[in-house]
Amino acid sequence: MNKFVVFCLALPIFLAAASGVRAQGDILTVRPQSSTDNICAFNVTVSNHNTAQKNIDEIKFDIVSTNPDVTFYDFASPTHWTYTFDGNSVGIDVTSDNGGIAPNLTVSNFIFSYSGGNDQFDNPVTINWTTRNSGTDISTGTFQTTCTQFQQYDKLDTCTIIPSTSGADPCFTFTMVNRNLQGTFPQQSSSTIWNVAFQLLNINGGTLRPSKIIPAQGWVFDSATTYTAYFHTDNSPIDPGSAVGGWKICLRSNPNVTKCSFVWFAADDANALIDRDTVRNINSTATGSPIDADSLSVKAVSGCLYNVTLKNYHVSNLLPPSRIVKLTLRSKTAGITFSAAPSAPPNWTKTLTADSIVYAAKTLSDGIPSGIVSTNQFSFSVVGPTTSNFDIGWETDRSTAPVFLSSGTVTQKCTIATPATDTVTIAAGATECNFDMTVKNAHNIKPQSNIDAVTLSIPAGSGQLTPTSNTIAWNSSNVSATEIKFQAPTTNEGLVSDNSATFSFTFSPKTPGAPVTATWTTVDEAGVPLYTGTTNISCTPIVTQCDTFMLVANINSDSCVKSFTLQNRKPVDVVSMVVSVTNGWKIDSAHAPAGWTRQLDGTHTSVTYLSTDGLHAGDSQAGFDMQFSGYFPDTLLVDKFAVVAVTTDRNNGTCTSVDSVLSCLAHIKPPDTTSSVAARSEDIGIGNFTIQPNPTRGSAEISFEVHTPGHVSVSVLDLLGHQVATLTNKLMSQGTYQIPYVMNTLPDGVYYVRMQTSYGVITRKLVLTK
Repeated sequence: MNKFVVFCLALPIFLAAASGVRAQGDILTVRPQSSTDNICAFNVTVSNHNTAQKNIDEIKFDIVSTNPDVTFYDFASPTHWTYTFDGNSVGIDVTSDNGGIAPNLTVSNFIFSYSGGNDQFDNPVTINWTTRNSGTDISTGTFQTTCTQFQQYDKLDTCTIIPSTSGADPCFTFTMVNRNLQGTFPQQSSSTIWNVAFQLLNINGGTLRPSKIIPAQGWVFDSATTYTAYFHTDNSPIDPGSAVGGWKICLRSNPNVTKCSFVWFAADDANALIDRDTVRNINSTATGSPIDADSLSVKAVSGCLYNVTLKNYHVSNLLPPSRIVKLTLRSKTAGITFSAAPSAPPNWTKTLTADSIVYAAKTLSDGIPSGIVSTNQFSFSVVGPTTSNFDIGWETDRSTAPVFLSSGTVTQKCTIATPATDTVTIAAGATECNFDMTVKNAHNIKPQSNIDAVTLSIPAGSGQLTPTSNTIAWNSSNVSATEIKFQAPTTNEGLVSDNSATFSFTFSPKTPGAPVTATWTTVDEAGVPLYTGTTNISCTPIVTQCDTFMLVANINSDSCVKSFTLQNRKPVDVVSMVVSVTNGWKIDSAHAPAGWTRQLDGTHTSVTYLSTDGLHAGDSQAGFDMQFSGYFPDTLLVDKFAVVAVTTDRNNGTCTSVDSVLSCLAHIKPPDTTSSVAARSEDIGIGNFTIQPNPTRGSAEISFEVHTPGHVSVSVLDLLGHQVATLTNKLMSQGTYQIPYVMNTLPDGVYYVRMQTSYGVITRKLVLTK
């Protein structure tokens, strides 16, 4: 769950006070008023205590806030009182129609509200008041109000904080109480608390930074900025009427700090803010002296290889907390020098000499923040004597270079290293022929370095490797059908010492079930191979459907230009395809989609398509367009011819797919039958072949002239080439003919009127729209 947005409004506790300018003068008290119409509403109570013993029959209110945008928004007066606003809405005059407030009596429910945009919240508003009798001033005074965004609700969440001591660090334990008993508030989707944050608002007498953060049971600590810690829960929310305690935050401090304040925030499962408040002036007394320095520890991984943990822990009134952007290691023992390739965290550079390593963040934001943030991705190795102790000095620097922060010395002992190499293990993945490859950076004899790339290969002709999803954001690609390369996205983002990463791939074997020896190689940041090893992989793929080659579009029915799509239904890449035609038809021209090439044979009966990248398993490729020519023999029941596609994969496996081409009707059979051309009506002995009306709403008339006597057949076909009607099929003499045709029983759509004579076939399109 993402941390919720923290509004940039400090939320002081409501404060209201009033004072008169005279002893025993009138008294006005004010408290927040629950209101659905205006958030910033307040109820004023007026007590007549003036020494003149006069009735209060008029009260004036004037806003004198330094915020010019705050004005009175509304007012409600008790019985027998009326009010008027001044012209600028910063003053209200309230008068009584029955004598007013007699001495020693009290009247409430003078309810006013004000408005001023976002500036009205959390900022004190000062209001002057004057009580009067018959136009003469009696008493004057001032009160302040502070409006919160949530004061219109009667019951708000609460947070209690218990301070404790822990050495030099004061610690605070938080308990959250959900008091949203009236149901969901308008500004959020739920009144159940799923997210909590604690923000250090201000302190008294020094500098504070978080040093330890512990979530409540069932809750998770998300992250922390300089002043704010964020928490969320997945299964232990705080329901209305419930409470959860146990959040603990300890602060790195100095002895001058005596008090501090926290703002807490509560949000629902949609990260919408429910409630917030401020707990002020908490005692932060601690015992002991603070450690005002960064910390660095060194852990021996194996042999002379070490990992460094660096923590930004500096807190000082003289040196404000800042990010660490530079770490320097120095050899302080003669004969001990650093090896050639230390490791650095992402977005840090490293500069190496024989006796020093300087790590530097690329930008300020890449530096190590103050407080709880630390890193253990600094690694180094040394060479030299292996039986005695040696010292490594270190220094940290802040962003305003060259400003020194902290320094120290760590003592280590370099033992004789047991040679260790990188390791690769391959295990079966989630599906058949899917594998997970886990790589671990374990080398310690060669100069320590990140693994920047991993390659995996199998013998040529043994099958195909294909990279799939990875658990880390590395790039992956097929170098060839039998080799995969996994590459870190940028330098210094490789696999650091003593860390592992998992990559996924599929293996499509040439011989199912037979073991194949796979070879792996790890490569450092300079592109130099580190270690190589082998492991066996084998699998038996699940039998799948053969590839399919499908007619998907008639680009132009009259000219027989068709478009096909190829779908790979096998686990291996399809790299070639041969398409051929039957029944004497020819392929006049062919188009290859992007990434494919094509070659027509000399007889125009087949075309070969080739792809270097290949069509991957489960993928489809459209755009195989071809133009056909030919004729249909008179003996065919349905005018169609077959298109046969034979695909070949990387393992030399083949599949055959067959589809039919229909509605390719505008062709004739010439006398020598050696070629075919587009038909005209004159070519088959027919003239003035027309259809009227076209489009038709249900009936049409087919007209034509017979120039050459002979057998004439007129039929109607649908888009799939199915014959739906025969209009005539007989010998006809020379002359003009009209054939009516009623189509009321047919659905709307496109049809073809097919006329065939002894000399050939010609078609006309007929559109039916009722």
